[in-house]
Amino acid sequence: MANFNYSCSSSKKNTGFEGFCEKIGLIKGYIITDDDVVFTEAEAQELANWQTHIQANEVYPFKSIMGIENQSDDPTYEDTPFATELVTNGKMSWRFAHTFSIPAHKAYFTHRSNSGRIIPIKEKGEYKGEEDENGNLRGFKLALLNVENLMVSDGSASEKTYIKVTLENADSVNRNIVTVVPTDHSGLDLTGLIDVRLSEVSASTSSITIEAANFYTGNEIDGFVEGDFTVLDSTGAAVSITTFTALTDGQYQFDATFTAGDYTIKFLPESMTTTGYATPNILTVTTS
Repeated sequence: MANFNYSCSSSKKNTGFEGFCEKIGLIKGYIITDDDVVFTEAEAQELANWQTHIQANEVYPFKSIMGIENQSDDPTYEDTPFATELVTNGKMSWRFAHTFSIPAHKAYFTHRSNSGRIIPIKEKGEYKGEEDENGNLRGFKLALLNVENLMVSDGSASEKTYIKVTLENADSVNRNIVTVVPTDHSGLDLTGLIDVRLSEVSASTSSITIEAANFYTGNEIDGFVEGDFTVLDSTGAAVSITTFTALTDGQYQFDATFTAGDYTIKFLPESMTTTGYATPNILTVTTS
């Protein structure tokens, strides 16, 4: 069983301990994870383990919170002349206000979902999550994450993106909440991957040249190396590259013996040499 800073995960607790089961506190950011992402306490304390999951497209930091609106339901009771019965404890829900750029809003908009998990991040970078049955940290199960339409500025307030978050089961907070304090970083410092758009510049049976640019801004990206790319032929077999050249203005040249036909070029984020990037599109080029 992990020795979390605070744990409320067992059954009934005595109530006389100073500071026992601390408050959630001020949420300054949060992380969306895949359902099966879990950390031991020691793993969650180290930055490298978060970066591994981010690079594998399993963890997505959401930051820049400028406001929180509590939209949780009150408990529902049934009163009779003889008793009062609890019908439901009410759902737990928040509406977060973010000041994203337009490219960031477009990226976050793709994360609307009815699944996954959320790990709130406190103002000093600590993680708040649920202790699972094995004593590990995971996020609270999501019932809804909805990125709302961009709210443009009317001159009296800034441009904002509102994100509605509803938990599937409030008891996961009430009973199983735990805190992890990172040892070598702040949870607020986590950065998600940058999406890269790959496009064709030229293609022949001796050479293929592509361009890599920010998927949302269009700015060219230099600095990739051969190990960042995978080139496959029409059967899905990897192509042996004779010479790889990083040109200027985000262009990259692959020299090899290509036959006339279709080839695909993509990143494999989990095995890239240059971390921090991914590509949502698989580029197909035709050599002739």
